[in-house]
Amino acid sequence: MYSLVTMSANVSLTDDVVITGSTTGATGIVVAAVSSTTDVILKQVNGTFLIGEAITSSKATDDTTSTTPTLSSILTLIKS
Repeated sequence: MYSLVTMSANVSLTDDVVITGSTTGATGIVVAAVSSTTDVILKQVNGTFLIGEAITSSKATDDTTSTTPTLSSILTLIKS
């Protein structure tokens, strides 16, 4: 199962890093690297992300803060 997370502003993330919700502590692994985009696909999501929360990345050089993005939507995708 995958989750499509849309951010309120652009983020840049490396593939296979763990993102963490700053409020909930929910985690997910980024499926593919993204650069300056708002859509991120996650796998192995643990917990529940909340709309409006910020995220952090397990890789310090990933950009999750320069534009202060927050989660604006979450869609669960089921792979058949």
